[in-house]
Amino acid sequence: MLHVIQSKKEILVCSGAGCRAWGADEISKELAALESLATGSSYAIRQVSCLSKCGGGSSVKIEPGEKIVKFRAPAEALDFFGVQVPA
Repeated sequence: MLHVIQSKKEILVCSGAGCRAWGADEISKELAALESLATGSSYAIRQVSCLSKCGGGSSVKIEPGEKIVKFRAPAEALDFFGVQVPA
């Protein structure tokens, strides 16, 4: 049996009510838009129902195996991933 090794990392964005209150939907949209514009992107953006790390911002996890980070605004997420936002 042939196994395909995926080279993409997944960025999981929590879509629970608490995270949505901190802008999780906007974070997911911003990151997905960046992914669609980048050629050869090594990331796939996926919303998940809950990452069980509630409070203090939107929960985002980079798979495989990296810790969960919290963002309080979409601009924080873009900055974390090294995207320059024009003023």
